[in-house]
Amino acid sequence: HARYSDAADIYSTLIRCRPNDGDILHAHAASFLGRNKFRHAQRLWDEAYHLCPDHDGIALQRRKRDAYRTLQEHAEEEFNDEKDYKANTLVSQKCAGKGDHGNVGNMEEDDSLPGFFSYLNSTCFVTKPSQALLTPKECKQVIDWTEKEAQNRPGKGWTTDRHYDVPTTDLPVHEIPSLLPFFNDLLRCRLRPLLAKQFGE
Repeated sequence: HARYSDAADIYSTLIRCRPNDGDILHAHAASFLGRNKFRHAQRLWDEAYHLCPDHDGIALQRRKRDAYRTLQEHAEEEFNDEKDYKANTLVSQKCAGKGDHGNVGNMEEDDSLPGFFSYLNSTCFVTKPSQALLTPKECKQVIDWTEKEAQNRPGKGWTTDRHYDVPTTDLPVHEIPSLLPFFNDLLRCRLRPLLAKQFGE
């Protein structure tokens, strides 16, 4: 955290000299993300997008923000305090899972949360086999959506270079149109409420 803080200070100084430098603006926002200041980082990327909409890294963050609905203007206006904002987005947000998710059906607001075992003084959680986060049918559907997308990406397929220090073979969820609505509903209806239940705000 100390190194990210130092980096943020350096980038803030550089921005005063070069306010329209996309690389500096992008790195400045990332330095706050590294300090777990997610909301502030998103705001900085949003501001940077208006200055440098063609910067690859900034444009990517904008696409991800829109895809995952991570920055909602009405929520920011209503909740001025960071604590209240987190409580709203994690706990009180209504589940809008009314979309058509093909063979797996829809998620509703009254979906029961998965049960879990707690280990290591409540620092490790494992969902119970009988109350998993996803059903076997849902897992199969997610795999099918993803493999179909990989097959339909001409000359691309699976990505292997998204993580500099931890290379993985994967696809970003926001680049799979068939999966994205299901994933957003999963976040709202199950995953975020489950995290709030486990860890609080």
